[in-house]
Amino acid sequence: MDNELAFLTFSPSGEYFVTGFGVFSCEVVVWKTGDSLIEIASYDVEENFVGGYFISDTEIIFGRVGGYDDPVIWNFVKDSTRAPDDAQRNDFRTNPPPMAGSDSGSAGLVSPGGAYRYVNGDGLGDPVRIYETATGRCIGEIEETSFVYALSHDGRRLVAGNSAGFCGIFSTMESATTVVYKKSNDPIYQYPPYLNIVYSESLMLNSNHSYDTSFYGGAQPYLLNEPSGRFIATVYPDSYVAVWDLDNDRADAAYIIWEHSAVITAAYMTEEYLVTAGLDGRLIVFRMKDGIFLNNTTIENGIVAMNLDPAGTRAVAVGRSLRSAYVYDLNTGLLIYRIDAEPGDSIDYNAVGFAEDGSRIIVKMQSGRTVIGDLYSTLAELRTIAADTYPRA
Repeated sequence: MDNELAFLTFSPSGEYFVTGFGVFSCEVVVWKTGDSLIEIASYDVEENFVGGYFISDTEIIFGRVGGYDDPVIWNFVKDSTRAPDDAQRNDFRTNPPPMAGSDSGSAGLVSPGGAYRYVNGDGLGDPVRIYETATGRCIGEIEETSFVYALSHDGRRLVAGNSAGFCGIFSTMESATTVVYKKSNDPIYQYPPYLNIVYSESLMLNSNHSYDTSFYGGAQPYLLNEPSGRFIATVYPDSYVAVWDLDNDRADAAYIIWEHSAVITAAYMTEEYLVTAGLDGRLIVFRMKDGIFLNNTTIENGIVAMNLDPAGTRAVAVGRSLRSAYVYDLNTGLLIYRIDAEPGDSIDYNAVGFAEDGSRIIVKMQSGRTVIGDLYSTLAELRTIAADTYPRA
């Protein structure tokens, strides 16, 4: 946005929300919520502006210079204005709307069920922090927002913005599918990092690569074998990988991969792909049948652990800071899920993976907590479940 954000508010039904931009003059914009945001109407206030809020699903009251003595009611459907009656005028004086730059939001917004509070700090650039009402524990935050925010009436959306013109709409804890357990015995599927190779004949494979064992602590290369037995690979600690296609020449490698600039920390073979992760932060997916790099995803701070789902179609990677676990679709390289550790906690990188049926991501923390997130095969499946869980009025 190209002007200062002055206020945000949702309509009673949650179908619309309003943004007000500017202080000495203001543009009031009405947005329709849904799969995408649509600008419905706008109204320019020429005089100094003092904020506003909905009095019905189609009418907004806001004040001008001289201010609370002369508020205006705008019907954005009819695009008409009227003077408020005495009750509306007095209520506007008694309950003035919050404005950007004030600390009126620091008391926090409470979710409809009362389980969460959304609290904005008083300083410029402070995030909106999310607290569990019962424990007072901060469980997350929305960064790059400050001063102005509004919670939808069903509790599933939060609009937040700052005086620099930033404005975003976010899903809240009420719409999340993540479940947190203090203790959990859910088994984590461990995709086999390498398989036992059994062949009826001896294989002679040339690999002329050598590396400095003293630098890498004497770590030895290890073999990968995809389930059909056609491809095998040798993965060296210094990020050199050689792949052999046993349907063709068995002596010389079909592919030589040296794409990481730092040590490979994990590698897996599926029936289609070789997947590697390294301390340089790159998660690389290599299609073995044609030697094409399918995608190359970078994770900040480097990757210290990786695991695949049972189908070999998704990967979870943990960054070196142990603050976040990222789930990627191997076919597209898209980030499809992310789980963050709480402040003061960190991820146990030895206990991160998928459920045995691949439907959930399981992340265990060093504090003993377990975070479980539901995963969906398609966007259509997610939309169907969301519609059943949160039907529109």
